[in-house]
Formats: sequence, C-alpha cells, structure tokens
Amino acid sequence: FREAAGYPPFVHICTVNVSGIDDKGAFSLATKLRSETEKIYDRIRLSRKEDFAELFKVTRSPVPKLNNRYRWIFNIKSKSKDDLLEIMEEFAYKTVTGLSAFEKEAFRITFDIE
Repeated sequence: FREAAGYPPFVHICTVNVSGIDDKGAFSLATKLRSETEKIYDRIRLSRKEDFAELFKVTRSPVPKLNNRYRWIFNIKSKSKDDLLEIMEEFAYKTVTGLSAFEKEAFRITFDIE
C-alpha cells in the first residue's frame, strides 16, 4: 500500500514548516517560500528535462496552533533523496538567508526530510 500510494520508505518527503504568532503573516511567508521553492525546482527540472519531484500547496499543519504559534506547511516529494536534498540545499542557502530581518525575527522556518 505505501509503495502504491507514494509514501516513505518508497519515496522521500520534505515538510517545510512555517510558524509565527501572526497567522496571516505565517501563511504569507509559507506561500512566498513555496513560490521560491517552485522556482528552484523549475530551474533544476529544465536542466534535466524531466519531472523528478512533486511540490504540494501550502496547507495548515495537522496541529494548526502550538504554543501560541500558528503553523503552516508545504511538502515536496521525490523518489530520490539526493534530488530532494539538492532542492532543499538551495532553499536553505538562497531562500531562507534572503529573508528580511523582520521575517527572521517573527517566524520560525524548519524542514524535516523523511
């Protein structure tokens, strides 16, 4: 079942988590980060001429509020862990480091790779 449905351990999934005390701001930042991740993916995909990952839309976290912080997530799924790491390395170095001082102070961004 897990293989047919595309779940770990047959594929690798990265969950990007954005949290903040401002719900709209956290959603806005998650949407911005997802858009930047899509640009990274599109650039890599064009060089390879193949789809190698799937990028999902921004949704509320399964636990939408924790410790007075609103939480939003988006997922990236790939059969290759190396492909996923390539996207997330660029995400970490270019996207997250390019955040404004306010965004860095007001929001937390984490990602988990399974």
